[in-house]
Amino acid sequence: MQGRAKAAFLQGIEHYQQSRLTEAIASWESALRDFQGLINAGHGKFRAETAATRANLGNALSQAGQLEDAMAQYLAALSDYEGLIDAGHGQFRAEAATIRGGLGNALSEARRLDDAITQYEAALRNYQGLIDAEHGQIRAEAARTRANLGKALSEAGRLDDAMAQYEAALRDYQGLIDADHWQFRAEAARTRASLGSTLLRAGRLDDAMAQYEAALRDYQGLIDAGHGQFRAHAAGARVNLGFALSDAGRLDDAMAQYEAALSDYQGL
Repeated sequence: MQGRAKAAFLQGIEHYQQSRLTEAIASWESALRDFQGLINAGHGKFRAETAATRANLGNALSQAGQLEDAMAQYLAALSDYEGLIDAGHGQFRAEAATIRGGLGNALSEARRLDDAITQYEAALRNYQGLIDAEHGQIRAEAARTRANLGKALSEAGRLDDAMAQYEAALRDYQGLIDADHWQFRAEAARTRASLGSTLLRAGRLDDAMAQYEAALRDYQGLIDAGHGQFRAHAAGARVNLGFALSDAGRLDDAMAQYEAALSDYQGL
């Protein structure tokens, strides 16, 4: 049973990486049954594997739109990991924080924004504790969670709180970029664009335009470096910049951005 469980787990990962969600879900459900059977037979050492399987299953279910089932798996995985942590296995704190972030995403998709915010905030506390303990590699996950929290807060109408989280995420990303982790430039650009949209909703047009322009510079830098997949993102930022310019009465400038965005989209 142990070998069969591990084989099904690995098969699930292979299916998931190929975006074959139905097959991934089936593989992980099979692995979960076997791991749970081992635990029920007194082999408690498989609790970590069970939690990891539940977390992966939650991710696949969430992507498949099965949000209630995804949340159930995330909550069960959290319970498993917290039990391990309480038993002295502190190395699983990062996994628990990541699951809280995934649960927050599923709750946000289900429009349960207050619950999503609660999970994001809990994940951030977990990540901050790890960062303070010099687990610097966690900074990227913390930045992503801050950006997701900002999105949920913005959608809940808490614009000032959302801006604060986006700005904190940008500081985290910039610190990573300054440390030569260039792979985070795209996430920083997306966060700038999201901050711009929140500023626009708050009526802070000049600040919104500044963020959209900064996001455009980031995207253009990525495109110039050969990452053409960000052309659509750049076009979207141009459209939003056009909205802000239009609201500010700068209609000619707005039209120029719309035309540039249209050219970008036609080139895709």
